Amino acid sequence: MRLFIAVHLSDEEYFRSLQEQITLPKMWLSLTKTFHLTIKFLGEVKEVRPVLERLEKVRFLATEIIVDHIGVFPSSGDPRVLWAGIKENLVVIKLQKDIDFALEGLFASEKDWAAHVTLARVKDAKDGTDYRKKIDLAKVTPKTFKVHSFSLVESKLSRTGTEYEDIAIFPSKS
Repeated sequence: MRLFIAVHLSDEEYFRSLQEQITLPKMWLSLTKTFHLTIKFLGEVKEVRPVLERLEKVRFLATEIIVDHIGVFPSSGDPRVLWAGIKENLVVIKLQKDIDFALEGLFASEKDWAAHVTLARVKDAKDGTDYRKKIDLAKVTPKTFKVHSFSLVESKLSRTGTEYEDIAIFPSKS
């Protein structure tokens, strides 16, 4: 199974409005259909039980996150992933570190984790300069999301795109 750990964000209309602002005719994009904050990508996992047992022990407080900007990976001159950024949140940062620690020995630690929500993957960008202008002009109305749980999610590739299914949901302890 191809797995990752995420916080689901439920306002599709909000994220679709962000996607509309950052598309260009010269770009071939794969737009995200559901939206989540990836805490940790695990990749192919053969044995799920040890992951579940360790994640059950992770404790975190409910919090709110604020989406407040748009960016790209790796650079505006060569965009590959278009994303909505999260305002720094110490509870979410601690959650990511605690999950990393809980899964130590099973998976590599995250070195440069950046809180973001993927909006699209870029298959072909003809002109990075036009794209940089589009990003600079995008209007992001900050949006607050309540976080009461995180999920272990299976990612399934299909002809219509990637589909996600929760394997387990881990509620906050507050």
